[in-house]
Amino acid sequence: MGLIRVLSADDPEILNSHGRLLEAFIPNLKVMSQCIEGHPKGLWNEEEERQAIPKIVRLGQEMERNEGVDVLFVSCVADPGVPELREVVSVPVIGAGSASAGVALSLGEPVGALSITDWILPPVAEVLGKALVGWERPTHVQTTLDLMSEEGREEITRAGRRLMDKGAGVILLACTGFSTVRLAPFLEDRLRVPVIDPVLSGGLIAYYAAVGNEAMR
Repeated sequence: MGLIRVLSADDPEILNSHGRLLEAFIPNLKVMSQCIEGHPKGLWNEEEERQAIPKIVRLGQEMERNEGVDVLFVSCVADPGVPELREVVSVPVIGAGSASAGVALSLGEPVGALSITDWILPPVAEVLGKALVGWERPTHVQTTLDLMSEEGREEITRAGRRLMDKGAGVILLACTGFSTVRLAPFLEDRLRVPVIDPVLSGGLIAYYAAVGNEAMR
């Protein structure tokens, strides 16, 4: 699997954090992680996303050509560059947003999304439709670094409870940075409802897209 990070990172620990999660989760999976350049804070607004799309496309093409990956996984819930990349590579391209939203929808309950943005990300809204009953950004949480503090975790717990008050029976983490700090198990323990991690769930779909039904042959 070729995993594309939209957070520019020189530190191998940060760069490979999502890949390590997936390798621990899916037996026999090998993940090669690379990141785009020039986005040290990730894609935190629409202009950053617009600038990143051609970089994502170029990087995906290079990973297919030079590394021989079987699938490309864009580890960002906004799915930046996913439609464009599908037009120019021959391997499957999966975005964390639409894939994780599909997993959340499959549980058959109303879905509430937690994010660090105030706006609803289109890939999530398009997949969930009327099943999306709420979108919350925790108060005072601007980046995933804020979630490292006890106050930040209390804020996101309160945001999750607000979504449950709106009828959510499933919580979707609509930011892959939440995967970096391993927020899903913490919230499940607090809220007692399923919490969908975008890297694990999206990566699982990407893995299936790569191997298909080989295990049945």
